[in-house]
Amino acid sequence: MKTEESQCYKGLLPGLGILIVAVEVLVFQGGSVVAKNLSINPLLLLLLKDLLQVSYNVPSSLWAGENPFPRGRRLLLLLRGAATGLSFMGHFYAVRYLPIADVAMITSIKPISITLLSCLLLNEPCGLFEIANLLLVISGIVLVVQPPVIFSSSDVEYTPHMFYTALGLLATQCLAATTTIILRYLRDMHWAALAISSRIVNIVEVLVFCFYMNIFCLPQCGFERLGVLILAVFGFAQQILHIFSLKLEEAHLVGLVQNSLDILVSFIFQILFFHTFPSYCKLVGAILIFSSVVLVGINKVRRAKEKHLPDKIKHLIKCE
Repeated sequence: MKTEESQCYKGLLPGLGILIVAVEVLVFQGGSVVAKNLSINPLLLLLLKDLLQVSYNVPSSLWAGENPFPRGRRLLLLLRGAATGLSFMGHFYAVRYLPIADVAMITSIKPISITLLSCLLLNEPCGLFEIANLLLVISGIVLVVQPPVIFSSSDVEYTPHMFYTALGLLATQCLAATTTIILRYLRDMHWAALAISSRIVNIVEVLVFCFYMNIFCLPQCGFERLGVLILAVFGFAQQILHIFSLKLEEAHLVGLVQNSLDILVSFIFQILFFHTFPSYCKLVGAILIFSSVVLVGINKVRRAKEKHLPDKIKHLIKCE
């Protein structure tokens, strides 16, 4: 029944899943801007955000009346929660010490992992269009990141701490690819049950790290507390949008569009809020990535129209 409902939404508005992903990216990057302007320890910030966020999840979860950890799926839900927690810890820590555009560039490794895993585990299509589009994104990422192996110099000189932060973010984002695959596999579960199960595991996971590092200290400034509240609202909205997008679209498509738009939006936000302008080489890379997003949208609308076109009209078109 839930799968038929998703198909109904897709039929009403082709490309609805892509539109939801675009809104999700705006919310997520807005949260990154808020997090970068706060002075709270990144892990403590994540813990406070999750505690507030789970309070938003409780009413919707009770209304849904669905067990957040149903028998036969508990292991997958625990794995998803653990991987999500690690990815968010890596993200919040990286946002504090790296430019937000660099964070988005590094996380672009995620769609590559998602595409490979979705083809292997979910038997989702991976034809010439998907491969060509993926190569277009990779080309844009190379121009944006400008790895020292290919380019003679780099625009940003990383300190050793920044390098280790970038490597940690890269590892956690590769792990985060499994969460998208698991969500796609569990798409028949209610979104509220999926949301609260992830938050519960995240809180336990972050609590362990906070106890180990002894970083329990509530923010004293009113602005800091308001920032945590705003971040929790953004996190709740982003989580629900992500779940709905995976109910409507294929896993590798969501990952590709999400990470492509992440780079573009992070560039715009970095210029608007932090007054940091990219080089010409990075602009060319951003254009390539934007082209990939446009091609994905056009192809999705075309496929949806062809699928819902009556057989008689198809026959008339062939006759002409």
